[in-house]
Amino acid sequence: RSQNKLKEELLYCPCLATVEPIDPDWKFREALLFHLFQEEERRNSSVSEEQPYCFEYQSILNNETLQNKIRSNASSYSTLVHKTVAILRKDGILFLINCDTDMYLLVTRSRVLEPMLSARKNRKRLKTDSTTSQFQRLWQFVPLVR
Repeated sequence: RSQNKLKEELLYCPCLATVEPIDPDWKFREALLFHLFQEEERRNSSVSEEQPYCFEYQSILNNETLQNKIRSNASSYSTLVHKTVAILRKDGILFLINCDTDMYLLVTRSRVLEPMLSARKNRKRLKTDSTTSQFQRLWQFVPLVR
């Protein structure tokens, strides 16, 4: 069931994912992804229009629930978070929106990819400037996070 959620919503499969020796059986990676799904659902339950989920790196680093799930000391937990976030960025699951604030976007099928594809399809009508960067196009889908 959990692997289906990853495949359906993130288009992410363990068979294609980058291997990380510190978390070879995906226990932490899966716990982190499901934590992000839960936060995305919680935030979207209070708004009328679904929005992509953005979060700060520090919110993961300071998350006691995730830390307790792996039962490690603080230094190994911070290493695990750092390496897992780096792999999820490499695999295209997380996108670093703002390096100054360490703000990330969870790249989901329904709230990021499909809306972007739809906008891209409609872009021909809008005649978007060809010099618009990929970052700027992605940014238009990201709500202001305060």
